[in-house]
Amino acid sequence: MDGGAYSVSLSLLASTMRSLLGLFSAVLIAAPQVSGVHGAQTGALRGAGASEPPSQACAFAAKAQPSVPNGKGLQLVSVDPKTGDLVVSYPENIYSPSWKEHPGPLHTEVVKLGDQVEPEVIVDVHQDESGIYRYRYTVTNGGSARQPIREWHVVLPSSDLVQTLQDARFWFHMAPSMTPGDPRALAYLNPPGFWMTWLSVGRDEVRGTPEGAGDITAGSAAVFGIDGRGKPGFALNLFDDGDPAIAGELGDQPEPVYEEIRSLMLLGGISQQRWFLGPVFEPDASSEYVARDLSCAVRLLVRNHQLDANSRFVQEAEETLRQYAAGSAAAGQPLKGSAIEFRNKPATEMERQLGLAITMSL
Repeated sequence: MDGGAYSVSLSLLASTMRSLLGLFSAVLIAAPQVSGVHGAQTGALRGAGASEPPSQACAFAAKAQPSVPNGKGLQLVSVDPKTGDLVVSYPENIYSPSWKEHPGPLHTEVVKLGDQVEPEVIVDVHQDESGIYRYRYTVTNGGSARQPIREWHVVLPSSDLVQTLQDARFWFHMAPSMTPGDPRALAYLNPPGFWMTWLSVGRDEVRGTPEGAGDITAGSAAVFGIDGRGKPGFALNLFDDGDPAIAGELGDQPEPVYEEIRSLMLLGGISQQRWFLGPVFEPDASSEYVARDLSCAVRLLVRNHQLDANSRFVQEAEETLRQYAAGSAAAGQPLKGSAIEFRNKPATEMERQLGLAITMSL
């Protein structure tokens, strides 16, 4: 695949690489093109002798989401409820062994986080005659967003499920990179995954691109694409304003401060997290495995307020998934997903995506 319709100057690319290295520890930065990551890396996503990879949706459903500290039990950081900014305040003698017993004058600073965006995504997916699934994403930033979307990550269980990525105008993508396996590293995920990353070009003097040309500002939208052999399931998406200064400001704090805000430095901590359709399942994934994964995804979507647990469609979908996860269906034999007919119709975009995942992947 080519490197996208838009190139960036060497200075911009170098700046972008520095930004990513500052934000995501142990991320491999490569030329902006897509190629499958084969061999040991992809195999590492599967347990020894396992026929199915670990489910990212189930892993996330079983644990609390990273979030901005709410102040409970914290001494040095707080969040301004009006602006959403992080307020860091600590004694100037914090490096002294006795700073807790004899605190000096306070040093206070405000760190603007990059998560004040409101991502909304419409996903269209179809399978062509060659068996390739073509996903098209219309990414919109909500009308009351305080920051533009300049960075978007989609975390998938395998890069082999992806063939090509399509860039929005004034955006470019990086090559897929595996999340680091060290729990202390930034961007650590368990189970591990591969992220597909898009970045707004920004100012490029060589090409004459004006500042902010690719920004998805409040109320605006951009269209992206993923083509591959992966069947649709729900993947973790992260959106933020891509400001490299945020990572620097958080990472340069004294150790006691850093420990309090460490969750912000992990993948998702300074981004808005959403779950949307993507190439998640292998073509030969079993219906039981798919149903279990989608059941976990429904729990995540409800927790994220992307689905309503009281919706009749959601309740019917959950019952359908329970039957398939158990290896049975109402008629005694599991139907092919495409033959499933829901009594209740999806009423929202996320319900529509859930319906697509069930009918196209089971």
